[in-house]
Amino acid sequence: MYKLSSHTVGTTLGVTVGILYVLCALAYVLFPEITKSLFAYMFHGINVTSLLTPITFWPTVIGLVVTLVSTYIAGALFALVWNALVPSSENK
Repeated sequence: MYKLSSHTVGTTLGVTVGILYVLCALAYVLFPEITKSLFAYMFHGINVTSLLTPITFWPTVIGLVVTLVSTYIAGALFALVWNALVPSSENK
């Protein structure tokens, strides 16, 4: 097994989740009722409508930044743990 680059894995995960975040926000703006229904399905039928608020620009941008940073950290940590658990004879 190969060692993973913490930066590459963190960046890849951050960008992937960031794209999903933007697509989710766009879906909520363009198709709010369908998106609310999908959220309910994701939460096993629990009515989450009362938790949803209108999307505004700055909170969405801040949420995107927080999501990018936290998923970068999660990806980098994943790579560090992966590298620590791969036996040294298998690291290349």
